[in-house]
Amino acid sequence: MGSKTQDAINVCLATGDFHGARKSYNEALMLIQNFQSFSAPEISEVVASNMLREVHHLRLTSFLNLSQCELKMDDFSSAIDSARNALELDPGNCKALYRRGVAQLRQGKLEEAKADLLKALSQRERQSIDSKPNTLQYR
Repeated sequence: MGSKTQDAINVCLATGDFHGARKSYNEALMLIQNFQSFSAPEISEVVASNMLREVHHLRLTSFLNLSQCELKMDDFSSAIDSARNALELDPGNCKALYRRGVAQLRQGKLEEAKADLLKALSQRERQSIDSKPNTLQYR
């Protein structure tokens, strides 16, 4: 996202304007979608691959942040949809699982919420274990 867009979103979030932040995230997602269909045969395969990776990351973070805004707005159906979109991009994403689980819980969908929240916890524990250095010491 451009720095102006990110600055506008940050102002919205800092002031509790989640409607404004949601609008900005949706606009960013539309721009990203338009960029994905852009074709420039003159750029190298490496540059194109890097650009696509960055677009993927921007879409993922936008959907995650959008889901958080929608949770803050008590728009649980939309929060579930945004988290689902994030999970389509990254199926084991802890934040997406957690946010979808919270939204489902708030909607009274207890079994679905439990499944997502347990999966989020499992993923979080796995990430925590993977990020710890090997602590075995040999004598």
